[in-house]
Amino acid sequence: MYEVLKNLHSYLRWGVLLFGVLAILLALYAWIRKSEYKKHHNQLSLLFLIFTHTQILIGLILYFLSPVVKIAMQDFGAAMKNESLRFWSLEHPVSMILGAVLISVGRSISKKTSNPVLKHRRTFLYFLAGILVIISAIPNW
Repeated sequence: MYEVLKNLHSYLRWGVLLFGVLAILLALYAWIRKSEYKKHHNQLSLLFLIFTHTQILIGLILYFLSPVVKIAMQDFGAAMKNESLRFWSLEHPVSMILGAVLISVGRSISKKTSNPVLKHRRTFLYFLAGILVIISAIPNW
């Protein structure tokens, strides 16, 4: 089961990146053009959010099944001195969760905003920040 989830997690990252980049570019374009916030803006934003949350859920399951994390937890202090153990037990999960939080907050804030230009700007800024944090912690490009 671990290997199946790990492979799924690896493939789903491309969906997160694809929908993230598309949502960011669409938000930037609409912000610059001062466009109305339309149904397709909301749908793309929602797809990005769904893929991100699915990825986080699978990642959390993997975290608790991971043999690398289990090794790190045996002596967490020593694990922090090992680059690989530190990355998998701390840096990767914290960065991914932070990225997902930024994306979730951005979608929530933009949904509550009535001004369409402000909606696009907030979507762009939060989504960009979220995806940059996520990209910074993706291993094995």
